[in-house]
Amino acid sequence: MFDVNYFNFTDWYFSLPYPAQVGVAIGSIAIAVLAIILAVYIIKWTVLAVYYILKGIFKGLAWVFKKLAGVSTQAKQVGQVEQSPFKQKTPATVAQYPLVTFAPVAVPIGVTPQFCAHCGARVEAKVVARVNAGQPTFCANCGSPLAPEAVAPYTQVV
Repeated sequence: MFDVNYFNFTDWYFSLPYPAQVGVAIGSIAIAVLAIILAVYIIKWTVLAVYYILKGIFKGLAWVFKKLAGVSTQAKQVGQVEQSPFKQKTPATVAQYPLVTFAPVAVPIGVTPQFCAHCGARVEAKVVARVNAGQPTFCANCGSPLAPEAVAPYTQVV
């Protein structure tokens, strides 16, 4: 009835060598993905354009209605202060907070603390007594063996 010349895609596609068929398939998928991405961006920017146009229209209408109602849009005078609907915080003063005092620490007179020469941890008095007695003793913090010369007396750093 109709003498239509049409392009038979399947005959053409299957007449291609196998690597070319794979290339055509990958290319078709890539073009389809790019078309979808392009459509998403077109929709996104169209919606944003409509949003900002409507936002401008409503701001303009609000300005017109304020003018018609007689509401002043001028800046406030220099000395004029607007009252806030929120409760104002009073600034903190020193008298509101009590001062914290610490009790003095009692240190026995004549006892100087001893420290491990390897890690710097404090060595207890009974451990120092064991070291001075020549018994094998180890640091509780790092585990290094303690000798009389490895236990350093406390010296104040100035």
